[in-house]
Amino acid sequence: TLHLRAREASKNGQMVAQALEESPHVVAVNYPGLASHRQRKIALKQHRDGLGGGMLSFRIKGGKESAERFCQATQIFTLAESLGGVESLVEVPASMTHMGIPREQREAAGVFDDLVRLSCGVEDGADLVGDVRQALERVMVLPKITNGLVRANGDGHGDGHV
Repeated sequence: TLHLRAREASKNGQMVAQALEESPHVVAVNYPGLASHRQRKIALKQHRDGLGGGMLSFRIKGGKESAERFCQATQIFTLAESLGGVESLVEVPASMTHMGIPREQREAAGVFDDLVRLSCGVEDGADLVGDVRQALERVMVLPKITNGLVRANGDGHGDGHV
């Protein structure tokens, strides 16, 4: 079933990468399935159907804090360091897998504090796109709308009650 799982993960990766590329909350998307990727021609030669695989990364506006909050805000993507299974996973490499590498070396390799890495699994692609979009909104838009107010029950959604 590997070919079936790889194909679905790749289709999902493509959908999620396109949604991220369209978002005003994203600085850059690294995914070889996108026409904008600097090595797209290589991916077209090497990847079946020109798909870019299930792995991608993106830089989120707002730095490390936004990257970490994004990982907490996803509902389908699960926070994990082990990427590449059938389930969709998310991580912040700078504070997880690459934490022990000095900042200068990490950044030289493209691993910035605001980098989020996603491994798309075989769940429904539209659901994964929806999860990414809602997480971006919760991280980037909701704090601006709530203006820092916290509900009486402390959930941080800020309906104006303090």
